[in-house]
Amino acid sequence: MRAFVTLVLRFMDVMEEKKREKNLVDFSDLEQYALAILTDGTSKEGIFLPSKTAKEKKEFYQEIYVDEYQDTNEIQEEIIRLVSGEDIGKHNLFTVGDLKQSIYGFRQAKPELF
Repeated sequence: MRAFVTLVLRFMDVMEEKKREKNLVDFSDLEQYALAILTDGTSKEGIFLPSKTAKEKKEFYQEIYVDEYQDTNEIQEEIIRLVSGEDIGKHNLFTVGDLKQSIYGFRQAKPELF
């Protein structure tokens, strides 16, 4: 098991190095970068605190529509929470989806979020 973990960690390092060399990002990189832009640390309860950018987006977006919500993962859910006005009483989020059509488990989609 240790050898396998070592191999996986080495693979991740090499993959990151190759992506940097070629100025590439993958889907999970985009999620992580978006989350980094929209947060300023976490609260004592472990909740992400919105950054200045997230607060500006909360005010900017009048309505947010998310289709295929059954394929949302926890990072995407947090990104949506950070830019929607739901937590400040501005109910501007509308989501649609079908639990039976969730196909992105390999990207950690959590249909139960819907």
